[in-house]
Parts: sequence; structure tokens; C-alpha cells
Amino acid sequence: REINEYWRYTGMLKDDVLWGYGVIEDSNPESPRTIYSEFVNNQLDGQVRIVQSNGAIIDSEVRDGDFKDIDRFYN
Repeated sequence: REINEYWRYTGMLKDDVLWGYGVIEDSNPESPRTIYSEFVNNQLDGQVRIVQSNGAIIDSEVRDGDFKDIDRFYN
């Protein structure tokens, strides 16, 4: 499922919203990464793992977080 021009979501949906475990592939050339998370009603909810293109891994716990603003959780 396409989210925007760079983001592609693969995972569980409920009533056509992100709900359950999923993966967002971010192909933005300025910050390519993969985001693994649990989602509830299109929000990050639970453990979030971000794997950057250089191999760096960032783990975080997020509740009711807007995945479109993912950078604020680890920058």
C-alpha cells in the first residue's frame, strides 16, 4: 500500500487503516530506512524499530504516535 511517493506499507489493516504489525519502507534518497512497528488506528503504538540504510538500528517505545512524524521520535 502506497502512503506517499516514498513510503510503502506492508502489513495488517483494519477497516483500511494501519492496524497490527507492519513495515514501512522509506525510499527517500535523503533518509532511506525501514520502520517496523505495531500500529493502532494509523498510529505507531508499541515497540518501533528503525533500520537506517547505513545499518544503524534505533529502538523506541511509542504510544499514539503519528508515523508521518517519525523523525521526532529519534532525532
